[in-house]
Amino acid sequence: MKLRLSEIFRRNPYRPVRPRQRLAIVGVTLFTVVMLFSGLFAPHLRYLKFKIESRHPPLPPCAPGQTTGCLGGTQGVMLIPATPATPATPAVPASR
Repeated sequence: MKLRLSEIFRRNPYRPVRPRQRLAIVGVTLFTVVMLFSGLFAPHLRYLKFKIESRHPPLPPCAPGQTTGCLGGTQGVMLIPATPATPATPAVPASR
């Protein structure tokens, strides 16, 4: 069948999509969405998996009298002694 130019313009270019075509379009769209999201989230999921696997085991709770190497222990802090406050010099009124 030959297609003439006059027939092209007489046809309806906006004919409805058949159900099979619609199903194919929806399938390709869903596949594309799944592939995009998996590609975007894969690096973050690998990072989270690495963070979970590299955690240290939890510390045991402190026994009575234990202060270091346990959960709830104390850390010794060294402080520099404060210097004594110097007395302020009395303010001399400015002479005229």
